[in-house]
Amino acid sequence: MVWGLQTSCKERGIDRRHFAAFLAFIAAVIAATGTTLVAAVLSLYGHARPDPAWEGFNFIVGAIVFASLLVTFFAGLFSRGIRRIALIASTFMVLLMNLGIAASHFGD
Repeated sequence: MVWGLQTSCKERGIDRRHFAAFLAFIAAVIAATGTTLVAAVLSLYGHARPDPAWEGFNFIVGAIVFASLLVTFFAGLFSRGIRRIALIASTFMVLLMNLGIAASHFGD
């Protein structure tokens, strides 16, 4: 995703599809970083109940990740070529990461 962001940064002014790919790669990096942050915070507590402040942090970051995934997916549909494939695939990979996090804490 970082490689796609660097290459699309140079080409974002060419047309709308390149700009859509640029926005989508930014959103994908935000979604992956947010998912990693939430996984790190939840892994610190194990099966213990976290503080309300951390629950609020996880909720806010989760909302940002969800919005970023929507932007990544729909902007990926408007991009073209290998970028489209990379953006849509990264959307599903981050969704699978979130599903794994949710499944690991099921029943807590």
